[in-house]
Amino acid sequence: MAARVLTVSQHDGYLRVQFAENNEHADYHYFWLRHNCPCLNGCRHPDTRERVIDSIDVPIDIEPVSVQANANCITIHWPGEATPNGEGERHVSTFEASWLREHAYALNRVQAKAIAADVDRITLDYNDYVKQYGDSTGQLSEEGLHRYRVDCGLRLKVYGLVVVRNRGDDTEAIIADFITKDGEPIPTHFGRIEDLRTDNTTNDNTDQLGYTTAGVDLPPDQPFIQAPPPFQFLQCMRPADQGGDSYLADAFAVAEYIRNEKSTRAYGLLTTVPITFHRKQAKFESKVVAPLLTLSAHGAPQQIRYSYFSQAAHHLSFADMTEFYDAYNLFTKTIRDPRNQYRFALNTGDIVLYDNYRMVHARTPFIGSRWVRGVYLSKEDTWNTLLGSDLGY
Repeated sequence: MAARVLTVSQHDGYLRVQFAENNEHADYHYFWLRHNCPCLNGCRHPDTRERVIDSIDVPIDIEPVSVQANANCITIHWPGEATPNGEGERHVSTFEASWLREHAYALNRVQAKAIAADVDRITLDYNDYVKQYGDSTGQLSEEGLHRYRVDCGLRLKVYGLVVVRNRGDDTEAIIADFITKDGEPIPTHFGRIEDLRTDNTTNDNTDQLGYTTAGVDLPPDQPFIQAPPPFQFLQCMRPADQGGDSYLADAFAVAEYIRNEKSTRAYGLLTTVPITFHRKQAKFESKVVAPLLTLSAHGAPQQIRYSYFSQAAHHLSFADMTEFYDAYNLFTKTIRDPRNQYRFALNTGDIVLYDNYRMVHARTPFIGSRWVRGVYLSKEDTWNTLLGSDLGY
């Protein structure tokens, strides 16, 4: 039985054809369709039917002007070449349904899960817990603290971060929310608690971007040390007068999107090519060599290291350099797309807790005396406190 087309749908970079038989569908890149146009008007020789168009003649980012379909074929109108008088004559390709089914190189492809950065899903309001479980002083009952921790832990596990509104200005109390009584924050070369403010007098080694008013665009924290802290919470003590908004992105989700939707080769480069991360300050220096994305023994994303301001010069062969830059820039373009980011403003008393091995975080430039505190936490202690050892890791 000849194949028949049921429906077609246009997507970013490809066309999906739903066939009438067996509930099958297939995806075709637009450049592949244009390259395989069967017409005898510039694509196939009218006498020999041999192809006379080469793939180099087709822009890799070509998109159709329109697509029509009936049961037996689909017809695509392509944009015409630019001329001094505007667009030239549009090219038309017609593909038989049976030919499309025969050459379905992505039959029943499962589309990669969309990167859904929905801020509402990762946001809690501490006042809600105080109203339901708090005493006259605002302290949560044991049940209330357990519920709050679980709600934070589940969001941290599923999405990589949780935003808590109205948690307050007591940093030590917030630390106690997330680690055990015997636990301690992870100290770094900045100190036990970071005070990210331009007039800082409490920390060491403040000669870096975090202590300026500049924007910082999506690094994880401290990719230049051998074992970066697994978790961090940022606590807003005072917002900026203007700007200083926060945004985070899930590097694991972006990497999986690239592997499944864009380029397995690019994904391979991002997970294997060693990058040197080098932080050199007046009184501190550290250097680490590792891929942008480290994989677990099972091949799953395990840790992101990505930082434009602490990257040293790349050392690859001449032949490999362009390909690596293309892969790196594809990652950067995808992760900097606002559609793939959780974007929000932190006000006084708000916090964001995030997985520093999975998420990258950023802020916009600002004006005013913005003050945000940063505290690093261990993986085991945080998961055990929030979800228990059986659920956390």
